[in-house]
Amino acid sequence: MDIYSGHINRLIEELSRLPGVGAKSAQRLAFHIINMPESEVNRLADTMIDAKQHIHYCKECFTLTDEELCPICRDQKRDHKTIMVVEHTRDMAAYEKTGKYEGVYHVLHGAISPMLGIGPADIRLKELMVRLQGDVDEVIIATNSNLEGETTAMYISKMIKPTGIKVTRIASGNKLVIQYQVGNSSDTRKMGILLNEDKLLVWNFNENKSKSKFYIIDKDSTEICDQDKYIGSNTDDINEKFQEVLNYLQDKFNKENSNAKP
Repeated sequence: MDIYSGHINRLIEELSRLPGVGAKSAQRLAFHIINMPESEVNRLADTMIDAKQHIHYCKECFTLTDEELCPICRDQKRDHKTIMVVEHTRDMAAYEKTGKYEGVYHVLHGAISPMLGIGPADIRLKELMVRLQGDVDEVIIATNSNLEGETTAMYISKMIKPTGIKVTRIASGNKLVIQYQVGNSSDTRKMGILLNEDKLLVWNFNENKSKSKFYIIDKDSTEICDQDKYIGSNTDDINEKFQEVLNYLQDKFNKENSNAKP
């Protein structure tokens, strides 16, 4: 039995579709909107419709804007020879708030993730390479420090290297790869990549074996994780693994571009 009428239920349902809004938050927002003056509700609705109809990608850096060029790309005082590559518009906003960066940006709108089926052609990498045909001195890669961000950073570095343009990677405050001992064994090591503040992608290998097992564990854990967190195995050298992934993505990117040509 429904507690509320159809209109209220539909409003709650639509609000709950928003990211980060659960059922209780959606209900609270719905009743807040219902109790707002009608003029304010109309203004809110009109603002959302106007934003949807008029906001698009900046033709230069691909951030979101309601003009042909965003304010940063229009600013002639910025260093247009330095491009910082970020995953999302919100990342660009975070760097801008520091007030320390004077260059321009390129927004990818995502990161490479083979596990999710997101390849180089699915983000704004082709557009970045087009920009680099102009007068560019340095590319600063500021993708996230998780596995997808690091894979994307290494892929971009590989693509830019033949151009001779300087490539810099933003420091994340954590070492990409860490190494530590497991128990008292002298021939078993564990290494890992920080995925976020709490989780670590780790792999442990025996130097007498050619296989490495990959797990996801809590960052502060000193125990081998549960088997249900086991996510696969591969070679014992993560650099080789990354190179393998990058080569695969490079071949895929080249094939997709080749097929797209008339």
